[in-house]
Amino acid sequence: MKKYFVTIYTDPLNDFHGFTHTFIGLTHISPYDLEKQNINWYSCVYPSILEEKNLNDEGFFGFGEAHGILGAQGKVFENNHYVMDYNIRFNHYEFGSLRSQQTFQKKCILEISEEQYSCLFKNIKQEIDDTKHVTPNNAGKVFETKYIYHISDNNCVHWVQRHLENIGIELFEYKTVPDMFTILFEDISTVNKIFLKFQKIDDNLMTIKGVKAFKKWVHMSADTWKMITKQTYFKYKYYLDRSTIYILYAIYLVVEKMLNNLIENHQDIKGTFHFIYVDNGHLKIMKPENGYVPEILQYLDASKPYNNYTLCKYLYFIFIPDAEYEYIFHKYNYGEVDKEYTQAINECYRQVLLGQTENIKYYSQSLNKLLNNQKKDKIFNV
Repeated sequence: MKKYFVTIYTDPLNDFHGFTHTFIGLTHISPYDLEKQNINWYSCVYPSILEEKNLNDEGFFGFGEAHGILGAQGKVFENNHYVMDYNIRFNHYEFGSLRSQQTFQKKCILEISEEQYSCLFKNIKQEIDDTKHVTPNNAGKVFETKYIYHISDNNCVHWVQRHLENIGIELFEYKTVPDMFTILFEDISTVNKIFLKFQKIDDNLMTIKGVKAFKKWVHMSADTWKMITKQTYFKYKYYLDRSTIYILYAIYLVVEKMLNNLIENHQDIKGTFHFIYVDNGHLKIMKPENGYVPEILQYLDASKPYNNYTLCKYLYFIFIPDAEYEYIFHKYNYGEVDKEYTQAINECYRQVLLGQTENIKYYSQSLNKLLNNQKKDKIFNV
């Protein structure tokens, strides 16, 4: 099966092959596997993706200032794993030296879906086409603001971040300096792997809409956690404080643990996720069948095993398995569920997600009544 990878590379700050620079690589094989085949695989030069006969959709791409003058016209470059030299005399760009070997060792490899890859490639190709007439001595036609290079507001890092954000990649925060962005590589890679676990189970998450819904769900859950724990944070321009990033990262680990507890040894399981979060005091749910448009969640039917599991475990999501996997919820198959139980457990679930656990006694009292009725054979046995 064909795979799709986008890899973020950054020249280290102390590499003077052409100042520090961040760019991306697109491949169908993981760079780790490519290295096993050929340690210097990245030294090849790819044909231009603008050539009509070229069906290639791989390569290295980046954004840089086009004239060697900061604050001037920018250009989107192909084969950006090579430093581009400005040949002023002949008014064209030439391949300089291959970037530092350290650049290709310190990388962030992200596996993405076919739709994400295609969208990313298409957008980059359009920008290369838009800036193809830019030369060292000629700004060409007037371009959009996004093609004006600015060292602090629109540099190579921002270009990479803008494209990856567009396909739903979690980057945590914006960074204006390449080396500072590199610090986040490990965290970005970790949460990508967590997302892939969900994506492997639910094909709806292969879409960009699904990827962005997942990301929104995690961010909203992190916001709720900050509210419950009364964490204060600030956001100024491109920066989040470290405590906010820590909470966001922690939520990714929490949902991963929830998923692991659910699937246990059923690694081949398939199904659909509905994502639940708190928004302005309301529980909201996002479903793929509704295009992940948020809806207010009124209650969950506790007679359905997958809903009962979510309610009992206080999960942030509902997992609806394909028919052949329904046995994973056998312990939560209550048959015809008492109305009082449904109301009680839904209320408890809502209060827990809102962080208002002082109202748990409401649920406890109702559950005790349910269990007493069960002993009297007034409800189906579990």
